[in-house]
Amino acid sequence: KYVKRNETNSPINWMKENIKEARKNKQTPIVLISTGSYNPGHKMHIMILKQAKQQIEKKDKTKKIVGAVISPSHDHYVKGKLGKEHIKGEHRSHILKHLIDDLGCEKQIRVDTYESQSCTRFIDFDEIVIGMNDYMKETIGEDIETYYVCGSDVVTNVPYLINKIRKQPGCGVVAIERITTTKIKKLKEKERLIVLQATSDEQISSTRIREAIKKREPLLPYMTTGAIEYCKAKKIIP
Repeated sequence: KYVKRNETNSPINWMKENIKEARKNKQTPIVLISTGSYNPGHKMHIMILKQAKQQIEKKDKTKKIVGAVISPSHDHYVKGKLGKEHIKGEHRSHILKHLIDDLGCEKQIRVDTYESQSCTRFIDFDEIVIGMNDYMKETIGEDIETYYVCGSDVVTNVPYLINKIRKQPGCGVVAIERITTTKIKKLKEKERLIVLQATSDEQISSTRIREAIKKREPLLPYMTTGAIEYCKAKKIIP
C-alpha cells in the first residue's frame, strides 16, 4: 500500500518562516535529512546535523539551512538487522525527540516518522531523500534543495545510491569525514557533494549503547536525561 507524506508523519510547515527569511536575504534554502536505524538514537546523531548546519553556513554565506529532519528506518529492516535488540519505530522516534528537545535543537531539527511508522515496506535512503525533495516542492510550492547527511564511508561504500541522489535536480549529499577514519580515502568535493570535517572524535554508537544497557552501565555520556527516562518508562532499559 502506498502511503503519502503529510504534516503528521513528515512535518515541514515549521520551516516556512526560515525559508521566507532565506529568500529575503537572497540565500539558497536547504533542508538536511539523515536516515538510519537509530537503535537507539544518541547525542551525536543530533549534534552532527547541528554541526553540519553551522559549517555549511560558515563555508558558503549564500546557503541557509532552513531545517533538518531525522528519518528512522522501517521496523522490518531494523528487526531483520538486529533481531531481539530491535526497538520499535515508535519508541526510536520518541527517543530522538527527547534528545532533540534536551539538546535545545527543537527549532532546527525534527523527527520524520514517514519511513518508520507510515510505510508498509523498507525504503532505501535515496528514495527517502528524493521523496522528501518532491514533498517539499509540492507542499511549499517552490524548489527547496534537499541534502542527505551521512558519513564519508557511505559515499565510498554505496556510490551508486549517492550518485542517484546527486543526479536528481534539487538534491545533494553532505559527507562527514570523521577524525578517526584516517584509513578511508579523503573525499573531494564535487557538484552537489559537500565534504565537511567532524568537529569531535568522540566515539558514540548505538552498538555501544546497546552493550551498555546489557551491562547496566551509565548511559548519560551517550544520551540525555529525557531520552533515558523515556527508555526506562517503556522498559527499553531494565
